[in-house]
Amino acid sequence: MARALAALAALHVAAGSVIGIDFGSAWMKVALVQLKVPLEIVPNTISKRKTEIVVSFDRGERMYGSDAFGLLSRKPNFGFAHFRELLGRDDKHPLTSRLAEHMYGVVAAMNSTRGGMDMPYTGDKNVEAFSAEELTAMVFRYARDIVKDFGGQAVRDAVITVPAFATMHERRALVTAAEIAGLKVLSLIEDNTAAALQYGKDNVEEKKTVLYYNLGASATQVSIVQYSNYTVKELGKSKEVGSFEVLAKQWDATLGGEQFDLKVMNYLADEFKSKFGTELRAKAKPMAKLRAQATKTKEVLSANTEMHVKVNSLHDDKDLALVLTRTQFEGLCQDLFKRLTPPIDRALAQAKLTVADLDAVEMLGGGQRIPEIQKRLGDYFGSGQLSLGVHLNADEAMALGAAFEAANISTAFKVRKTGMTDFSPFPITVGLASLPSTETGGVLGGLFGGGKKKTEAEIDEAANWKKTATVFKAWSKLDSKKVLAFHHDQDIKLDVSYAEQPAQGEESMLPPGTRVKLSSFNVTGVEKFAKGMGAKNLTVCGNDQNPKPKVTLHFKLDSSGMVVLTKAEATCDKPEEPKADGEEADGAKGSDKEGEEEKKDEAEAKEGDQEEKKEEEEKEGGEKEGEEDSKEGEEEEKKEEETAEEKKKRKEEEKKKKKEEKKAAELKKKAEKLAKKKASEVYKSELAVSEDLTLDETKASSPAAVAESQAKLNYLQALDDARFAKMEAKNGLEGFLYDVKGKLDDEAEALEQVSTEAQRAVLLEAAQAALDWLDDEGFDQEAAVYKTKQTDVMDLSAPLFFRLEENSARPAAVKMATKRLKDIRLLVAKWEESMPQVTEEERGEVLALVAKAEAWLDEKVALQAEVPGHEAPKFTANEVSAQLKPTANLVTKLSRKPKPKPKPVELNATDTAANATDTAANATESDAGAESSTPAEGAGETGTEGAEGGESAKAEDAAEKGKDEL
Repeated sequence: MARALAALAALHVAAGSVIGIDFGSAWMKVALVQLKVPLEIVPNTISKRKTEIVVSFDRGERMYGSDAFGLLSRKPNFGFAHFRELLGRDDKHPLTSRLAEHMYGVVAAMNSTRGGMDMPYTGDKNVEAFSAEELTAMVFRYARDIVKDFGGQAVRDAVITVPAFATMHERRALVTAAEIAGLKVLSLIEDNTAAALQYGKDNVEEKKTVLYYNLGASATQVSIVQYSNYTVKELGKSKEVGSFEVLAKQWDATLGGEQFDLKVMNYLADEFKSKFGTELRAKAKPMAKLRAQATKTKEVLSANTEMHVKVNSLHDDKDLALVLTRTQFEGLCQDLFKRLTPPIDRALAQAKLTVADLDAVEMLGGGQRIPEIQKRLGDYFGSGQLSLGVHLNADEAMALGAAFEAANISTAFKVRKTGMTDFSPFPITVGLASLPSTETGGVLGGLFGGGKKKTEAEIDEAANWKKTATVFKAWSKLDSKKVLAFHHDQDIKLDVSYAEQPAQGEESMLPPGTRVKLSSFNVTGVEKFAKGMGAKNLTVCGNDQNPKPKVTLHFKLDSSGMVVLTKAEATCDKPEEPKADGEEADGAKGSDKEGEEEKKDEAEAKEGDQEEKKEEEEKEGGEKEGEEDSKEGEEEEKKEEETAEEKKKRKEEEKKKKKEEKKAAELKKKAEKLAKKKASEVYKSELAVSEDLTLDETKASSPAAVAESQAKLNYLQALDDARFAKMEAKNGLEGFLYDVKGKLDDEAEALEQVSTEAQRAVLLEAAQAALDWLDDEGFDQEAAVYKTKQTDVMDLSAPLFFRLEENSARPAAVKMATKRLKDIRLLVAKWEESMPQVTEEERGEVLALVAKAEAWLDEKVALQAEVPGHEAPKFTANEVSAQLKPTANLVTKLSRKPKPKPKPVELNATDTAANATDTAANATESDAGAESSTPAEGAGETGTEGAEGGESAKAEDAAEKGKDEL
């Protein structure tokens, strides 16, 4: 099913941010989408673009990333890693038992109370253990924190990656962990699908087939994806839209980069044993050191041909030193190299393709950087013919693709379209059985609660009623729906499970050790509905062969790859209205005919298949419609080349097509009318659906379990907050004390002017005593204690350092104020001529304020001269500024006072007559020498206007200059 995905070059509809989290077995990458910011990877607290998935504790301090990973080799019993492998699994699962190979100090155990794996913790008396979901939630909370620090706002919505082989148990556990952390999972997306989306979001290909080879830390995944495009119309214009479909996916869940690390780790342990005779594999601390060294050695040998390995004090103060070459390393890993290509073979066979059919190969994951892996894969795909692509960032593509998907799903972003189709490889079945009846006797007393009582055989048949159906076959499309319909008159117990046996001709893809049962639901209200129909004297619902109510269950395989029961309802046909005598026989015949056409329960279940098929055809119609739009465009271009005969033929086809469309529309209208009529003839009741959260498979996701885990994480967060507050207060106190001692030493000469020797001695003694206390009793105190200690010393230091500051700031302020007041007097004197709009009264008001300020300054300076330097000053620099403020405000106000507009000049009668005589004389002279004077007049007028304009400009410039000066 095609789904619209995001493009970030779009308008933001609502404020908000979304993230994509690539949650691997060893590393986490986080990508952020927010308004007007490009899609980007979020760095962690030490500016690294990826974070180790490790949680460690050291004397109560919780650490993540590099700090936690570094502590893992020193204190392995207080570090937790590889807990993703525990999500949704029990102790019988082969991948959980495989963790013992890593030789970690903490060994996971099954917790039957909560139905999941726990890792014991001895660092806090209030916490006995952490579940895999809780440890994952801690990492997700850390992701939220770094996003907030980076983007400036909290984020809640996320899309998280999962491996292709993750079952519904593991996916549900991951969603639960996100809920504990306060994240809302918009969807889960598979690793390679996210990378394929990142590759295809900006590439609109005609048709291209790409194989993605992902060799991560713990597993290898192979996906074959086919890209294409189709045309859609937006606002009357044709637009090319890219899309892709996953053709095949295969994996090796135990072949990852860490398997190569283990080869080196075990080799180093064997070398130590052969040299010193001590077996280290049962000792957590030395094995943790060897594991860290093995990872480093593998990385170095990927770029160099040999490495000098040295581990100091590995065990019993004995060092391990040797040289390991790349050839030796490759010899240790031969069995792993042989497992590189089988997943590719299976994926090509599943897609019914060959290497020649591939257009590109994209490499993902950090494990593929080993030179021998590159060589073998290059040989497999044909050296020079199909190169190993590097168009994607092998580490970050999954996180970026997940964030892109999150932007599409979120309502906060307006998006352009990209089609994506993915599948679930596991078949899902549903088992149905009757719940015990609420009626006395265990089952309905009679048909719909009325009539004669059932026989013992009928009672046994009702109690033992069971049905099984496959609702989603293997390789069903994600975001697809299925409807299951049957007739029944009792409440139902519904179990959702993986199919234990694959369909004929199919290979089981279900990972070994997977618990088959997924979830269980109680669907109630059927019996009540049937009893209600009995009260209406409806003895038959549907037909004589299936007289019970029809129960319809609606299922969805969502985009996260999980099955959801979305709706359940019971229906019963209404009886026909009584007819006239002449119509009664025909009505009876019609009723009998309808009864013969009714199918049994199994046939009705197939109705769901038909509905699903119809839905898929409608959803895929978008692409077909796009293709038709494209064809129409091509026909428009070729119109001029068509012959008369071709035009005639085309018109006939168009006429025929319109006729068919009209007929189809009429049929559709009739069908809708019939469906509406049928709906009005049916009694319908929505059934209650409740999930059984007491099962081992689901109890860890129950609201009670989530609330308990959130309380545990909130407790740890409160401890973190208290520790950070304590650390901040302690560091603040220590820094303050050293600052006091430094000032007493550096400013000794200046301090002599504002303090006595006794005052300085008391302050120095208090500071040193506080420092000594920090190293002894105050090493581990509450934040409030450190703050109180700082306040005690500050009470002694603050007056002294204040006098020191004022000793230089106060004279400077007085000097500045004196000069400013003098300048104001001079300015007011100039105003008499330059600013006549300022009245004499206003100028006097300014001078009065100046005199008042000068008097205050003289008084305070005289008082200060009588006070010793070690006593509190009589006035401060800030008080000087406050005294000048009223004067400065008034001067500023008056400086902006505009000049008055000039009054117009009125001419008297005598002046008017004289002007008239002059005008007449000028006119006579003008007539006498019209030809000779015309050019001169023109020149004179032009020159006069230019002169007047120049004077005006000068006046304006002068005015503006005056304003600027003021």
